[in-house]
Amino acid sequence: PPSSLFTLLPSPLSSMATYTMQSVKLPPPLCDDIDRRTKQSTHLISSETLQKPKHEGGLAIMSARQANAAFLTKLGWRVITEPQKLWARVIRSKYCHGRCDLNMFQPKHGMSNVWSGICAQQEVIRAGSAVAIGNGRTTLFWDHPWLNGESLVEKVLSTIPTPMLRDSVAAMWV
Repeated sequence: PPSSLFTLLPSPLSSMATYTMQSVKLPPPLCDDIDRRTKQSTHLISSETLQKPKHEGGLAIMSARQANAAFLTKLGWRVITEPQKLWARVIRSKYCHGRCDLNMFQPKHGMSNVWSGICAQQEVIRAGSAVAIGNGRTTLFWDHPWLNGESLVEKVLSTIPTPMLRDSVAAMWV
């Protein structure tokens, strides 16, 4: 029956070089080559249909470029959300001087392929992120984007006194 075809078809397609894509920014020509080879395989459905969203009758299979970007975005997200992990601490100490915030994803001279890939996805990571204030002790009042996703330092119309620049949200509510 056709429903079993839709269930089994993504299985062989997912055997692409996903292991490598999870931690390395692949060059666009290589991603295109992977997609080209996938298209050359014999399928009962066109590659365009494979990549269409499910609500449009496709199977929502990402292109190699999309898959690589998704994996690197997830890796960047994990650097923020799993700061205690050894690999995250190593990356942050090498490229961010130990920082752990949404503004730490800055390209550096001589950076690794992994950091380059994560930095390429920084806007996606920021767009999907929000600061949870909690008790307010670790959220910076002026610098963190805790209010409508924007930092207050970008909105202020006058000069902020220097001693107040590093104040937390909790310090401002006292």
